[in-house]
Amino acid sequence: HAAYNNPQVIVPTPKRIYAKAEGSLFYLDRSSDQLEYLNKSTGLNGNTVTHIAYDPTSRRLIIAYEDGRIDLLDDEDNITQMPDLFMKAYAISTSINSIAVGNKNCYLAMPFGIIAINTKKAIVSDTYYIGDDAASVDVLQVIEDKDSLYAFTQDRIYSAALKDNIVDFHFWHKQNLPAGKLKNAV
Repeated sequence: HAAYNNPQVIVPTPKRIYAKAEGSLFYLDRSSDQLEYLNKSTGLNGNTVTHIAYDPTSRRLIIAYEDGRIDLLDDEDNITQMPDLFMKAYAISTSINSIAVGNKNCYLAMPFGIIAINTKKAIVSDTYYIGDDAASVDVLQVIEDKDSLYAFTQDRIYSAALKDNIVDFHFWHKQNLPAGKLKNAV
């Protein structure tokens, strides 16, 4: 049974206020004050929701599941499945550490690097392996700020200018974090 108590993430959108609670997803409709529950029986493609974020540019809620599935839910209740990550589960870790919304892309912080997705087109735009010699790096959070992308690991900050070819690891610069571990980069 899905648990809908103890919300951990709340995401406001123009029409609704979404909440993720213990792997489940629900929303409050702003116009009717009605509470609605979302799950496989209402059209979602996964079971355990791990992350949600709203992209105002595409007007879509990004729903990430424990198994790497991703759904995009638009303002008209249309659900678009993005199976790319889930289908690569045999080759890479599909565990998503966090989601960040940028101007053109949304970014998934992954145990091996960063995945950029274009939510308008519902496609994976790029994958960034940002470690030395394109090695995997466990990225905990990503932030797009103005003209740069920042990736936070447990002990480093990686940065790259968006105007550069950031698929190439040479364009990523790293800096050690001060003593202590990353708690929250937002």
